[in-house]
Amino acid sequence: MDERFLDASGATVKASELCTFKGQELCRLLSNEQIDFATLMECRRDGEDDVVVFEVEVELGQLKVHPIHSVERLAVKFTPADESFPETLALRRDFPVVPHLNLRFAEFPRSLCLNEQPYEELKHQWTAPKYVERVRTWLALTAKGKLHDDDQPLEPLLWGNVGQLVLPSDILTRDDRSARKLRVSATSVEPLDMFLVAEDDDGTTDFGLPFVPVFLSCPAQTHGVIRFRPRNLEKLSELTNSAEFDLLSALRHHIETWKESLSGNEEATNNFLNSSLIILLAMPKTRVAGGKTESTDLWAFLTGASVRSIGVDIGLWMEIAGSLGKEPSPPEDKTGSHIELDLLNPRFSLSAPSAAKLNGWKADETNLNIAAIGAGALGSQILVNAKRMGLTIDTIVDDDRLLPHNLARHALPGSAVGYRKAESMCVLLNDLLESDESSTAIAANVLKPGDHRETVEKALSKADIIVDMSASVAVARALASDARSNARRISVFVNPTGTDLVVLAEDTERKCPLDMLEMQFYRALLNRDDLVGHFAPNDGRQRYGQSCRDVTSRIPQDSMAVHGGIGARALRKIVSDPAARAAVWRVQDDSAVSRIELTPSPVVERQISDWTIKLDSTVVERMQRLRESKLPNETGGVLIGSFDMHRRIAYIVDTIPSPPDSDEWPTLYIRGSMGLRRKVESIVEQTDGALHYVGEWHSHPDKCSTMPSTDDMKVFAWLTERMQQDGFPGLMMIVGDQDQLNCFIGKIMPIENLIPLLQT
Repeated sequence: MDERFLDASGATVKASELCTFKGQELCRLLSNEQIDFATLMECRRDGEDDVVVFEVEVELGQLKVHPIHSVERLAVKFTPADESFPETLALRRDFPVVPHLNLRFAEFPRSLCLNEQPYEELKHQWTAPKYVERVRTWLALTAKGKLHDDDQPLEPLLWGNVGQLVLPSDILTRDDRSARKLRVSATSVEPLDMFLVAEDDDGTTDFGLPFVPVFLSCPAQTHGVIRFRPRNLEKLSELTNSAEFDLLSALRHHIETWKESLSGNEEATNNFLNSSLIILLAMPKTRVAGGKTESTDLWAFLTGASVRSIGVDIGLWMEIAGSLGKEPSPPEDKTGSHIELDLLNPRFSLSAPSAAKLNGWKADETNLNIAAIGAGALGSQILVNAKRMGLTIDTIVDDDRLLPHNLARHALPGSAVGYRKAESMCVLLNDLLESDESSTAIAANVLKPGDHRETVEKALSKADIIVDMSASVAVARALASDARSNARRISVFVNPTGTDLVVLAEDTERKCPLDMLEMQFYRALLNRDDLVGHFAPNDGRQRYGQSCRDVTSRIPQDSMAVHGGIGARALRKIVSDPAARAAVWRVQDDSAVSRIELTPSPVVERQISDWTIKLDSTVVERMQRLRESKLPNETGGVLIGSFDMHRRIAYIVDTIPSPPDSDEWPTLYIRGSMGLRRKVESIVEQTDGALHYVGEWHSHPDKCSTMPSTDDMKVFAWLTERMQQDGFPGLMMIVGDQDQLNCFIGKIMPIENLIPLLQT
């Protein structure tokens, strides 16, 4: 008998006496030397189970993190039912504590956790050669310290746990964790399938729960203390004693402190005493003695007795005629030997940082407060996705109620019909992740907030990002120009047919504001072949009520879901990118999605009288190129853009060059009209009326100022008279050399109103 190894369980038998197919197959192949680097040692029968003992050669490097030997002896147990992985045991007496071990009642032999996937998923592919090779790989990677992934728990796996326990995500990091009270609720108390959720006890709810968690923390250790599964409280105490931690004394203190905190409340005290105790045991680990804590093992033990019984069994109290009296000092025989323990598998609530990590983002990129305007079909799906990505949705502003027909494309469930969308969305979002910062609803119209004006203004002022998903031009303009906030503005919307998702994002310094991004997007509709048909009419509008406005568009939910995912991802990327962004995602009939990137242009702005002129470098450069192409003659064209009469803003977005019937001379320009009306009408149609004719421009020769001539004054008078028919001001621009650009609106005088192009 080799004293280096433990005996496998059961009695030695001949190979022919094995009963399970997998045991027989492994034994046969090992006996016939058909599996490389593996040798059969013996076969055993343990009750109805087959046990095969074998040795494997392990490929080792020169540097080892864990002391794995070049030859290891193992035993594998096969059960007749074959409902779980064959248990693989390392028989070497001094086999080390390494990651990915299953926790058993006995420390030795140690049980190897070979697979992360459920047995049901791998059972149909199990073969003896593949199994042996997996064992060899497990041993080789463990020796190198490369078996363990960064996102996996460092402690051995909880073999044979009776259920799950969800804990607050910060339970190991808060300074007050030892004094922290947690309340536990149960979604299942089925044997071997318990599911418990622990949350902070804010004292607002009666105790009345069947479980009481107590958090204890050992001093930092260089190695794990728990190497096998303790059957009772006495055995757990013996293990922690090796870590110089008196578990029983700490447990007595916590139980007594909790009981005293309930003094005067007889019902709460009785509930506490009759509840089952959950012991949460944190064990910090260091790489070297006295070093910095690098990780913490967290164990959860469920007792099979009430707090009352535990207090008596650990010598905290004595029970006389049903009443508890405190022991002067714990009797030596009161060590918790009668308190059986079951293991719970601890999990952590999903926090925003961990959600961000699971989605592939850095946690420190998710702490910007987002105010969302609009919680309709698109907005609701983007918000849910964004929240799952770890983004902080601080406020949702929307005064609409959820109607039955909304359910066809909305993220909210049917139980929310009739409630405010913003309020219901906040309930949904706040339930997704554990967070100290809850989303707040403001059931208001951002354009007419009424009694909510102060609340809306405060929410926008404290936001880092304002996301407009209202699908309203009026709202987007108000947010861009009127909202008093330093927040970056982002607009997300779909076109009438639901094929295109548009995302417009300001830069962090707001040098390219949202209203100008909107104008540049309209210009792209005129000049990009891949955006043709964006404003095609939706012929599938459907009535859902009796009012003349009770009409909605027929947009498939699958398209809206695609846009909801893309929109959330775009939002997430924009958060970490300070530059202005503009893009369109188009869903094709075959479900293919094409991304159309638009490059925002620097914005130029000038105040002239009571009007603000807004344009960008692209339209300026185009007029300059047209001028240069016709020198020494003058040239010109019409200006395309839009007026905001409420805010007195004139947007100049594009130009139609000089028509072919124009007169162009070195000192004279008379614009023609051939094809001009048709082009303007086409622009209006392509942009759904967003862009239209706004004025005229012409050039002056080199070395000439941009001061208006007598003829220019006459043209402006004609222009003013024509524009006044539609209630708009006259607008004329003169382009000269040295990047001079003169602008007149409303009235003209012999002066220069130069656009400050150097500020682009």
